[in-house]
Order: sequence, then C-alpha cells, then structure tokens
Amino acid sequence: MFLMRFFRSPTAYYDQPWKYALNQIGHAYIVGFVPVFLFGWMAVPFLAVGYAAWEYAQMRLFHAVLSDALEDLGHVLMGAVAALFPWVIVPHLILIASGYFLRRETAGRF
Repeated sequence: MFLMRFFRSPTAYYDQPWKYALNQIGHAYIVGFVPVFLFGWMAVPFLAVGYAAWEYAQMRLFHAVLSDALEDLGHVLMGAVAALFPWVIVPHLILIASGYFLRRETAGRF
C-alpha cells in the first residue's frame, strides 16, 4: 500500500528541487543499484524491462509525463551501472545537481 501512493502520483517535482534530488537518488541507488549489487550484471536486463513497464503503466493509468518516465528510467539504469562501475557515481551526482539547479532556477515558472 505504501508504494501505491507513489505509483498513483508520478511527478518530476518541478517546483521542489530537494524532492527532485532525493527522488532521483532513490531511483538510482535503491531501485537500480541494490538489485545489481546483490545479483550482479544479470539483473540489469530484468531491471530495465521491469522498470520500463512500471513507468509505462504510470503513463497509461495515471497520466505521467513521458519526460519524467524517461528521466526516472535513466536514473535507475545509472544506479545499476554504478553498482558495476563505482566511478559512475560522480557523473551521476553531477546529473542530479543539474536537475536540482534547473528546478531551483525555474521554480514557479511551470
């Protein structure tokens, strides 16, 4: 039931930079990193297909935005790659910082 609340309210946090950053860190390091860290590289295809299906369902059922779905999927896959190649964490955090500052600079304009 706890996850259903998140499933029913997809958002890109356009006006909330901190929530955006925490959301994407969660996507990357809880959803993406942990399964690959535990099960190895063979988890990547299952993770990619399963999470893409999750995002597709959100778009069909709860009118999620395609750009948010693609961004979430990208962060999940970055987390998966970071489990295999830890140096990827640095560019991933730069990517998150970019999204954070975009939302901070444009807050209230959407």
